[in-house]
Amino acid sequence: SPVIQERSARQERTQNRWEKQKMLRCCLLSILVLIGTTESTMTMSSSTDLISLGYVQVTSMAWDSINAMPYFGSAWGYVQRGTTTANAKKTYSGGANLQNSLQTLIVHPQGYVIYCKDAGVGYLNINNWRDTTDAWAPPNGGHVHACVFDLTSGFIWTAVYRRANNRDVLTFDRVAIDFRSNQWASIRSNTIATSLNQVQDWCGAYDSRNQIAYFCGGQSAPSTLWGVPYSYGGADPSSPTNWQASIGAGQVTAIAIQGNQLYMGTEEGFAFNFILNGARQGSFNGFLFSSYGSLNSVLVDPSNAVSFWSTQNNYVIRWNPGDNTPNDYVQLSTNLDPFAILNTPFGNQLPTSMYVQANLPGSAVYTVTLASCSQYSTCATCAQGDPYYCGWCLATAQCSIQGNCSGPIITAPSSCPVLQNIVPSSGSIDGQTTVSLVANSFGPNYAAMQVRFGGSGGKTVPVIPARSNSTIVTCQAPIVHNRICQC
Repeated sequence: SPVIQERSARQERTQNRWEKQKMLRCCLLSILVLIGTTESTMTMSSSTDLISLGYVQVTSMAWDSINAMPYFGSAWGYVQRGTTTANAKKTYSGGANLQNSLQTLIVHPQGYVIYCKDAGVGYLNINNWRDTTDAWAPPNGGHVHACVFDLTSGFIWTAVYRRANNRDVLTFDRVAIDFRSNQWASIRSNTIATSLNQVQDWCGAYDSRNQIAYFCGGQSAPSTLWGVPYSYGGADPSSPTNWQASIGAGQVTAIAIQGNQLYMGTEEGFAFNFILNGARQGSFNGFLFSSYGSLNSVLVDPSNAVSFWSTQNNYVIRWNPGDNTPNDYVQLSTNLDPFAILNTPFGNQLPTSMYVQANLPGSAVYTVTLASCSQYSTCATCAQGDPYYCGWCLATAQCSIQGNCSGPIITAPSSCPVLQNIVPSSGSIDGQTTVSLVANSFGPNYAAMQVRFGGSGGKTVPVIPARSNSTIVTCQAPIVHNRICQC
């Protein structure tokens, strides 16, 4: 009958309206589902980019924070800036040999690249790439085995083996940096040892707070750091103190100093952290044991004291302060020689990756991402998962490395938006509903936010800035015809 038909049509309209409201409610509730996602893994990027360089083995690296450019030193005495071999510069006039292998590089803020090698110390002018100067050579036919830079005071500390009175002796020479002169002056120390194994090759660091140059002990002085004071060899004729760290973990193979913290790695795979309390004094602050072999080099982020270590088995591991196990690791390749040097653009801006030199049949450098932030899909899991390098970028509504976010970024879980209410809780799926979302805080960039209806793959609409603020954002719900929302 007509009455029954009308009642049936009315029921159908009601059912359709209810279904539309349910779909919209479901779409809105999917926002809550996204915020509630949890994840727990954390890894550096397991995929690495390989840069092939053109001048045999890379032996050293440095970063120019002013021009945002890497520099690479090679076993044949070339310095290359950037990753283009056309920008390589030879630093010697004779043939390629061990004495010309560049073992240490550093970029001086006055616009020079300083290099250390077996035969001495020299520099290149960054602005005039043609100029190369070998500025200092160890006396009496000596050979440099380690360099430590003190750019604040303008010196380079060198550990030199030379012949004296028909025997091999070890001295520490403090070389004055003077770009106005092609012959740099040095203050040579007194003889302190007669063994060629007292110092580990190319292993050292400088404590600028206490003006102490530290050199790693060699095979005949395991678990030892030589601490050379600034005045040594000048007014102070006393011998340097060999800081015997009673750790029983083998020869010291890697060292770095950041602020008042000293990081020391050994051939047995132990990493130690000390708080420097004064000149050649420190208190134990934690250790890490790595099962990946000897620790070859260490790099410390000055912004958060996170350390990165290269290992004998071609891993790069990450150690965060206060932990006794590696927080993160990535294996570069199973075909590499067991040696690597780390360097990354720590400086004026947050880095996104580091350079890892690798001994290959040719010459190569890997780039390794410091953190894998894309695995975190929500603000809370992003801020909790890796607070040192990941953050929730409000401009993109994604978890990204902090240095890659162009706008405001959230790095603390307490700052993440917590959705408290949706008004209205239901509405039409025909795009006629104005929806307001209420939260504890949407941050300062709320006007640039977008609201997604329907979860992953759903429709996204911008907020209405004139009707929004840091705690309430308002938008026009999109048309969601023929769309099934998953709650």
